[in-house]
Amino acid sequence: MFTTVNAIRTLLGNRYEYCESPSLRLEKFLCLNNNDSTQRTQEINQVVACCNKYGKQPPLERQFSTAINLVARLEANLIINQAGGILENAGLCLEPLRGYPYIPGSAVKGVAHHTAWLEWCDNPDPDLAVRIARVFGYPTQESALDLAIKSAWPEIPDALAGAVSFLAAVPWTLEGEKTALGIDICTSHHTHYYQGKQEPFDDESPIPLVFPVVRAGAKFLFRIVPLALADDAVCRDARHWLINAICTGGIGAKTAAGYGWFSCDEKQSELWLQKMREEINKKRAARVEQQNDQRLREEKIQADAQATVIREREKQRLATMTPEQILDETVSKMSPEQFMTRIGQFCLNARPSVSPEEKAALLRALKGSRHEIWEQMRGMKRGKNTPNWPQIVNEIFALHKKLYDGEKMS
Repeated sequence: MFTTVNAIRTLLGNRYEYCESPSLRLEKFLCLNNNDSTQRTQEINQVVACCNKYGKQPPLERQFSTAINLVARLEANLIINQAGGILENAGLCLEPLRGYPYIPGSAVKGVAHHTAWLEWCDNPDPDLAVRIARVFGYPTQESALDLAIKSAWPEIPDALAGAVSFLAAVPWTLEGEKTALGIDICTSHHTHYYQGKQEPFDDESPIPLVFPVVRAGAKFLFRIVPLALADDAVCRDARHWLINAICTGGIGAKTAAGYGWFSCDEKQSELWLQKMREEINKKRAARVEQQNDQRLREEKIQADAQATVIREREKQRLATMTPEQILDETVSKMSPEQFMTRIGQFCLNARPSVSPEEKAALLRALKGSRHEIWEQMRGMKRGKNTPNWPQIVNEIFALHKKLYDGEKMS
């Protein structure tokens, strides 16, 4: 029996082989047959394969400046949320969007709280009871502990929130690494006995049941965020109980059988955290560089677009002007040095030569905006390496007489 309509199977394949969401593959897209253990095994194998192929690692860039961070190494397979999901005893906590396995914050807080309670049971110290209340809140759902807290702290409110927040533990990996899932097996040798049908004789066929696990060797990042009422003592207690919980009691299902326990060396944890910070800074620098490159590209595109508009407007403006107006404008934009250089090439034998149209434009400028230069030219002599200014003046007089017959050029 498939859990989806035929249209979805048409898109994702007959066995959902094209599904790229591990969480959907585990929780929604399944083929169920409670009487076929082989099919159940195939489903779990495909879920694990989907997660190992398409699962992404958590983004660790988000940091809490006051958070207590520690990285612990998983020393045994981890089973978390096994009872959840559609497949019986085959659930696993997978992040819905990215598909990586994680340990819920409630589970992290629960094992730390349980460890603190066990410590109080071994040593029912009133001060220890108050410390537990400050970290985890009150009431604690343990009647003896709640009574001890109330006796040692008479003014405690009827309800008190814990002073720290335990965040979900997520895989810690460097660039290119991935936290892998695996398959584990639990074999029932006396199925009929557990069902109350017969005594546990050794004549029953064992039934192996597979379930997904996080493989040993994975590293997880645990984070404790101090809240408003937290102080150094509260943070130390929270860290102490969390480390004891995951390293001594373990976390998740089947901890009594050796599953779900971690090792945490604080020096090694700090080295791993330093690598994480370096990786985050590297990613941030790359992201800033990419943003800068994108900004420069956008600015260039915008500048090119503006230049195109300006060129088009200039083209349209020039189209409305006569050739004489265009030349007059070109001459008006010349610097004094450029203008004198062009005047120096006024002679017929000068190289490069000046066209008759440009000579007329230069003459109009000498009669108008550049008249001071004309006054200076009339008094200039021919030098060793200078233009023949007297000849140029004569040629300008001749051109003026030709173009403005009857008009005097002062």
